[in-house]
Amino acid sequence: MADIPNPTGDITIFGADGVYPAEVTSLNELKTLSPQELAELVALKNLIGNPTSATAPDLWQYYTYLGQSFQYNTTFNTISGSSETDYVLFRNPVGSGKAIRIHDLDYTYNKGAGISIFRVYINPTVTSVGTPITINKKRVGSTVAPIALAYLTPTISARGINYRSFGQSAVSTFELECHLSFILPAGTDLLVTIQPAANNTDHAVFSDWSEVVP
Repeated sequence: MADIPNPTGDITIFGADGVYPAEVTSLNELKTLSPQELAELVALKNLIGNPTSATAPDLWQYYTYLGQSFQYNTTFNTISGSSETDYVLFRNPVGSGKAIRIHDLDYTYNKGAGISIFRVYINPTVTSVGTPITINKKRVGSTVAPIALAYLTPTISARGINYRSFGQSAVSTFELECHLSFILPAGTDLLVTIQPAANNTDHAVFSDWSEVVP
C-alpha cells in the first residue's frame, strides 16, 4: 500500500467488495476494524443499500445503532388520594449541546376502576427535582452516555404549559407515539402528572428517546 502524505482527516480504504476494511487516521496511523465491527458495518450497509419493506432502517433504528437512544421506566407506584400528582420530571439540562427527540411516552394504570388522567406539561417551575430515575441505554454496551435526567415525585410550584392530557381506563396502557417528532432543546423540562380515578391506585410511566446534536 502506498503512503498517504500528511492526511488532514481520516481516510477510509475500501476493499474490492466495497466494505470498509481499514482507515488511515489524520495521525497517519492504520486502524483496522474488529470482526464484530466489520460484521455490524456490513449489516448496516446492506440494510441501507438494499432495503426491503421489512428491513429498511428508520431514523430511530439508526440513532439506536449509534448508541444515541435511551429509556427510563418507573416501577408501579401507588398514588394516594385522587388529586393531580406530580409524578415524573424529565430534563434536558442547560448547555447539554444536544436535542432530545422523544420516540414514545407510555402510561400504565394497573389497578382500580374509572378514568385516570395523565397530563404532560412543558417547563414547570421546579422547587425540588425528587428521586433520580435510572436511565438505560437502548443499545446495551454502548459507550455513549445519556445527557437526559429523570426524577420521580418532584416538588413543583407551577406546572407550566399543558402539552397533552389523556384519560385512561383501568388496567390498560396508553402509548403516545411521537416518532422522534417531540423535540426538547437544551434547557427544557417536561413534567408528567397523574390524577388517579380512585384512592391507592398503581401507575407507571415509560419513555424512550434519542439524543442528537441539533
